[in-house]
Amino acid sequence: MSSGSETTGNLLQSGSLVMDVALMQKSFEEVMQHMRALAEHMRQHAAAVVQEGAFRKARRILKLCERIDGLTKEIVRLQRQWNGLTTKRRRLASGEGESERLEAGLQTPGKVFHEAIFETLFELGGSAPTRQVLELLEAKMAGRLNEYDRQPIPSNPKVPRWRSRVGLFRAQLVKKGLLAADSSRGIWQLTESGRRYIEQKRSTPETSVADASPADSPPANPSPP
Repeated sequence: MSSGSETTGNLLQSGSLVMDVALMQKSFEEVMQHMRALAEHMRQHAAAVVQEGAFRKARRILKLCERIDGLTKEIVRLQRQWNGLTTKRRRLASGEGESERLEAGLQTPGKVFHEAIFETLFELGGSAPTRQVLELLEAKMAGRLNEYDRQPIPSNPKVPRWRSRVGLFRAQLVKKGLLAADSSRGIWQLTESGRRYIEQKRSTPETSVADASPADSPPANPSPP
């Protein structure tokens, strides 16, 4: 390891520089959660404004949403940099074991959730209420969630981290046209593209979400779970 990396690792472990890794992760997630919630609220407001015929005002609101989305992406980038820094600390502070499993990123990758969401909806007949989806999804993910995923979010001790991320995963799949953007509020629903994907996945296991065909028409802004 280079002297620069050793210096970084020593600082991260030293008593003179107290660095609470978990607290930093909480801070990143809280900020992103609030910004996403704000952007979603503004999109809903823009939709209401459109119904009133105030199209110019709606465009201004949506431009603000785009700026918020851009800032959120920047925070995600900074979080990844922070994860990389703390990975060095983990390698120096501990040997092999549980921490090694989390080094690539404290959170279970989104693609794992994507596949589990498809399987869940397929087993539920292609459409189901949020609560039912989450219950079956949790059962499917039971053996894949790590210690960090199961920790509660700071703003609500009753909500584990993995569940607070599910809305984002749903939005990603809606954007790809695999989940319906126009389903009733609180309902998760596969699109025809989503059904084709899961059927192909079951016949060809190596298929991934990246291989899925886009929907015939661009999706609207997703509603929160």
